[in-house]
Amino acid sequence: MSRLVPVVLLLGSISGSSCSSPTILERLREEPAHTRGTITEYDPSAGSTFRLEERPDLDTGEKYIVRIDSGTEIFRKTATGDTVRTDIRDIRPQMGAAVWFEGPIMESYPAQGVARYVLLDDWRQ
Repeated sequence: MSRLVPVVLLLGSISGSSCSSPTILERLREEPAHTRGTITEYDPSAGSTFRLEERPDLDTGEKYIVRIDSGTEIFRKTATGDTVRTDIRDIRPQMGAAVWFEGPIMESYPAQGVARYVLLDDWRQ
């Protein structure tokens, strides 16, 4: 019986550690987005990119061409304030978005990069 005790303790510590690991949404709340802004251009027939502008009313400010690939995870806030997983079909011009990039960001103007996470929100409307 003494041989079972370490196994039981080990299983308890594994299950306890998996429960305490943060979810993707919790990590996104803790880690600031690389950029936030308004989606000013998106044409689904033109591919998986959209233009995001921090201040679309000005010629200056951060502007990005955001590329979506198979590793990008997209979420959106619902009217009740919940955050749900979604896909590229929910992207619309004039929608607010926060983006977390993965890998290098090309320092062109507008800057360009591949999104790891996109959080869609209507706070700009």
